[in-house]
Amino acid sequence: MMWLSIYLPRLALEVSARGGRSDRPVALEAAERGTLFSCNEAASARGLHPGLSLSAAFAIVGDLCVVRRDEAAEHSALKALAAWAGQFTSMVSLAPPQSLLLEIRGSERLFGGRASLLARVRAGLDGLGYTTRLAVAPTPLGAELLARAGRGRGLTASRSRLIEELSKIPLEAMPLEAMPLEARVMAELRGMGLRTLGKVR
Repeated sequence: MMWLSIYLPRLALEVSARGGRSDRPVALEAAERGTLFSCNEAASARGLHPGLSLSAAFAIVGDLCVVRRDEAAEHSALKALAAWAGQFTSMVSLAPPQSLLLEIRGSERLFGGRASLLARVRAGLDGLGYTTRLAVAPTPLGAELLARAGRGRGLTASRSRLIEELSKIPLEAMPLEAMPLEARVMAELRGMGLRTLGKVR
């Protein structure tokens, strides 16, 4: 088997604020309110980050557009994307809150090879307005970890290559988003200014 992980790092923002890719600074308010859950690139470039209080965010960026997070809409969007991904394989699994897993061994030949298949998946998701990170590995968890860590180049063909690729990811620099942490835990860690697993350790 060969698994493709589709990681959608900005799903919450892109679902709740379809202007998530705009030049205007946009941020998503966490469900527990009072803090930022996610920021678009324009907001991040001006110094905003998840976990920052709303009052501090407005002090830094006066023209910030803040949108409330809608977790139900995020889950619906993930399910809709799973149905969309069915055009590439019949084996699609949800990996909430931000990922899909596709078993693609049988689909690679049908779509002209792995590179062609991945290009079609990426182009389709880009056309739908989603930021994505893709990774392929012989295990679902391996693919998901590579995608979350931004190691999409590690398109591994064997378990030994997967272990080798995972060992290249420095724990100190790995972002918190690389681990499937609960939203509450993620928000608390971000609120303390922690951004990497190394800092948490």
